[in-house]
Amino acid sequence: MTQGCITTHILDLARGVPAGGIEVELWRLVPEPYRVSKCRTGPDGRPPQPLSEGHAIETGEYEIVLHTKAYYEATGGLLSAKTIFPVARVRFHISDPSQHYHIPVLITPSSFTAYRGS
Repeated sequence: MTQGCITTHILDLARGVPAGGIEVELWRLVPEPYRVSKCRTGPDGRPPQPLSEGHAIETGEYEIVLHTKAYYEATGGLLSAKTIFPVARVRFHISDPSQHYHIPVLITPSSFTAYRGS
């Protein structure tokens, strides 16, 4: 069986740019929550390696955590004062550990949207 991976790409729709420098965490939630990885995205809004790098993907619940308030504060603009979701949590289910799960996230100070990419 092929081992899959979990990746993400964060885009800042409010500023119209990739969200470079945003802190991203990957958590496995079941059976006991534990943090799989923690990193910052590069200038292209992508982590330097798959979030699951070095870890076996298993069937179950996972969560990508984005520190959006800190990101908008670091941009130095007025957007940090308008951020109502200081942390965006995207929970998803892995049903086939051999697949690649790409989870792009679109952020603004007042919203976030995630979807399964390709």
